[in-house]
Formats: sequence, C-alpha cells, structure tokens
Amino acid sequence: MPSLADTTVLNNFAQIRRPDLLRSAYPDLSAPIPVWNELELGVHRESVPACDWSWLKILDLTEQEQAQADEIGRDLGVGEAACIAAAVYRRLLMLSDDWAARALGRSLGLEVSGSLGVLDRLVLKHVLSLDDPVVAKTRGCLPRKRFATRASLQVFPAAGGVHPRWNPETEAWKAPNACSAEL
Repeated sequence: MPSLADTTVLNNFAQIRRPDLLRSAYPDLSAPIPVWNELELGVHRESVPACDWSWLKILDLTEQEQAQADEIGRDLGVGEAACIAAAVYRRLLMLSDDWAARALGRSLGLEVSGSLGVLDRLVLKHVLSLDDPVVAKTRGCLPRKRFATRASLQVFPAAGGVHPRWNPETEAWKAPNACSAEL
C-alpha cells in the first residue's frame, strides 16, 4: 500500500540504525520535503544518526496540499502537517507516532499506523520474529487489552482476538490503537 512517514517514525528507525526495516515493511514509502528537512536537521545537529535513506521517495507538495499543510501547521509541526495534507490528497497510509497528528489524520479519514505497527507488519510478513531484540524491546509498551493483531496475540493471548478496527487487507489500523509509545 502506498504510504508516507513523518519524522517521528523515520527518527525511530534511524535511532536503532534500521531504516531497512521500514523499507521491508513499506517498499514504496515516501516522505514530504518538510519531513526530510526535519530529519536532515536532526542529522546535522547529531541528534539523529546518519543512515542510508536513498530508497526513500521524497515528495513535493502540490499547491493544494501546501495550502492545507499551512492551515494544519497552525496546530501541528510543519512535517506532520505536510504528511497529513499529502496523505489526504493522495489517499496514502500515514505513519506517525505523534499522537495529535494521528488523531487529526484519523478525523480526516486517513488510515494511520506508527512504529509499532511497522514492527507488527514485519512480524506478520516473517521479516522479524517475536524473539527479535527490536520486537522484544516493545513488549512493555503494548497494552494487553487493545493491541491485538495476529502476531501480537502470540505475545498477549489475553487480547482475545483481532481488534475490530484492524484492516487485514491493508494491515493498518482504521482507528486509534492504544499504544502511542515510540521504539
């Protein structure tokens, strides 16, 4: 599914030096120019590790998308606003760990996922196992009652089934999941 990421998700995978995992989960992943600029600024300030992002598609916003991003940007950061605007107009899955951006995206009808959703997708695709150290680190932040994809049920059988708002066709949440924690 065509998708785009905001800086929070890109940063999380950069911090663990595994942007390749994002590529495995979403080979067609893109990011708007403002998101790319935020990530590059983090690298320049040495708060984000330099990684190979040569595969990531960088999007120019259309005039219409930029106008919406400017409006949204009054309440959110520039990167999040650009991400939401592009996702709305292009009908893309949005990857974000910013709770306010996720909530606004959902209110505009977007399918939204985040870093934990990426990891879950990788487990479902058998790219990672539940025993992988990257996945194991997330176990403490996954609420037993609400996080319930097929992969996570192996870790949290008390979840009792697939969350009714999980879309198995796109392997993305249609509505908020309970874990907003970052990697």
